[in-house]
Amino acid sequence: MVIAGLTIVLIAALCSASDKPPQANLLLLGSDVEQKINIAVDCYPQALPNDGISEAEISVQVTDGENPVMDQVVRAEVVSGDGLLVMQEVRTDSDGVAKFPYRAGLMPEKSEVAFSLVESELSTSVSIPLAPVAYLDVTLVTPEEYQAYLGRQASAAPIYTMQTEVFPDQLAADGGSISAIWINLNHVDGSAAAGVPLTTQVISGEGSLDTEQVITDAEGHAEVQFIAGFTPGTATVQIIEPSTGLASAVDILLIESGPARVQLYYGDPMTINTPREGAIMPADGISELPLIAEVTDLMGVPLAGIELDISVLDTANGWVDMIDPVSDIEGRVEFVYRVGTTTGPVRLRAFIANGLYDEGIDPFLGTPVPELGDSFLE
Repeated sequence: MVIAGLTIVLIAALCSASDKPPQANLLLLGSDVEQKINIAVDCYPQALPNDGISEAEISVQVTDGENPVMDQVVRAEVVSGDGLLVMQEVRTDSDGVAKFPYRAGLMPEKSEVAFSLVESELSTSVSIPLAPVAYLDVTLVTPEEYQAYLGRQASAAPIYTMQTEVFPDQLAADGGSISAIWINLNHVDGSAAAGVPLTTQVISGEGSLDTEQVITDAEGHAEVQFIAGFTPGTATVQIIEPSTGLASAVDILLIESGPARVQLYYGDPMTINTPREGAIMPADGISELPLIAEVTDLMGVPLAGIELDISVLDTANGWVDMIDPVSDIEGRVEFVYRVGTTTGPVRLRAFIANGLYDEGIDPFLGTPVPELGDSFLE
């Protein structure tokens, strides 16, 4: 291609949601001038959950060799997925950077955003994969109701013991795959609790159950089937013995793609365990609930060096305190939820914000990350 006596060579680089920004280059060649225009794209967080709420900031930098190019108009367009760009055109600042706020959509697929320089044919794109995500609900009650709850828990604990098991605990998010959940209810002396009605419900994630109530058989056993939904993520099924409030929960991972999972646990003052669901706290504005976010691969191996985004959703009813959002050698991030003063449900969310992808390479398999998208030239 020849423009104003200059020969133009376009060079495209791989575009991915990685620590190395996707980029494309424009090389101007002539008898007396050689000018290289570079456009690089970076996105933070690298990945987002498809919740229609989460936001990322996409930075596009234009440089002339090693120098930033200011006052260049960069145009952006969502070419796949249903995410939203707040602005379609932004001029580069003194650092040669144009910043585009981007909000995640609801479709269970990665998004791709294309960028181009208005004054040239140079363009590139960035892909934003789905982030592994987990949720945990906390119910806030009055301090008096909380004391009554502790009393009920103390009196109910000696009546039954409940064990649950699920297989498989990992399903395709195809709307039809099925897991079996087995329940075993015993009296504290070890004898079977026969003929006891149990209620079941999906308390987070997408999916359904074949029944909302089961009754234990002569051996204290019962079974429920879970049918996967279409949205990737973690589905949690809770089983409750209504007369005592004894509850147990199982997690089922619904997978589209991705090499990791995130789970949330809280410290229960009544036991030494770290349950997944059923946290109850007084809405007194001062109480603290210790929590742990655990990052593992799909085989359950802890992943270190993964940065999490952890926040309170739905309402400004309390906040999260943490020292370091990056997982340690055990794949854990420890933090504290400080309660608000309004009673009602509160949802906490954690998702992987950074560290999952590195220069287009899957850190767990050592192979290129599939379908991250390529930069393109018009």
